[in-house]
Amino acid sequence: MDPGEAYGGIGSSMMVRNNVQSPGLKLRLLVLMCGLVFATQAAARESVQREVQIATGHSPPITSSEEADGGFIPTLIKEAFARENTPVRFVFLPWKRAYEDSLLGKYDATAYWRPSAERAREFLYSAPLFAQPQYFFFRKDNPLRTWSDLDDLRAFVIGATGGFTYTPEFWQAEKSGRLQIEVVMEQELNLAKLMRGRIDLYPGSKASVMRLLRTHYSVEQQRLIDFHPKPLVSSTLHLLFPDVSPRSPVLLERFNEGLQKLHVSGRYRELLTAFKVEACDDVQISVLGILPPTESGAGRRLLHR
Repeated sequence: MDPGEAYGGIGSSMMVRNNVQSPGLKLRLLVLMCGLVFATQAAARESVQREVQIATGHSPPITSSEEADGGFIPTLIKEAFARENTPVRFVFLPWKRAYEDSLLGKYDATAYWRPSAERAREFLYSAPLFAQPQYFFFRKDNPLRTWSDLDDLRAFVIGATGGFTYTPEFWQAEKSGRLQIEVVMEQELNLAKLMRGRIDLYPGSKASVMRLLRTHYSVEQQRLIDFHPKPLVSSTLHLLFPDVSPRSPVLLERFNEGLQKLHVSGRYRELLTAFKVEACDDVQISVLGILPPTESGAGRRLLHR
């Protein structure tokens, strides 16, 4: 038996060390390492250039499964990614499923969502897409004359759409019994309940509610509905990229850069006008400033405050 083998392979270890020190082997190892780095970078580029699949819900004219262009948000997102040569496909789902499936990484992103502390732990937030206040709509024969805080709404039955954010205080008031809230999964059903007097208030955006009124009700019926000018919430809305996906940081960066180009070129304002969406100057300022990076540098988050 060879002495080196009898004592733990000492002789073979010395041979390996001597081989590693040879110039020829060092060169081959260097070439191999460079090849691996190049292959990894190429795979990352191919992954990002792959079609981006985005889950969203139906809320015309902001998002619409019935329109060829998908509505304002899908058009905006597609054009922003197009500026960065990245193809996009939208999948329309119930809002709750769109969020939950994206959280699991089944889709590359989901749109469009308000900031919340919980979401900031699970997703990377894009720069703001736009701002969309939500107002309380009511029948004129049962008006909301004034309100300053949620406790002023105790006497009303309020409709809500499942998967919508509203505010943490809104849901906490329901949980504690301070508010009477009935949840259904479709905005159209909430509006129908409001029309029939089955609920007293429905919080929604002017663009979405007015569109539904014009689509499903006569002019006479539309005149029965009004809204209170004090919004329940007025905050920015965002495209969310799931933390679980390794593509998210790069896709986030690409999207923000493309969105900034739309603002600089004036195309963003053209889309607002085309889809009759309310403009909000502070959104443009936020986009051009871009949200601050996270400590890890992986992406950008926006916390609810």
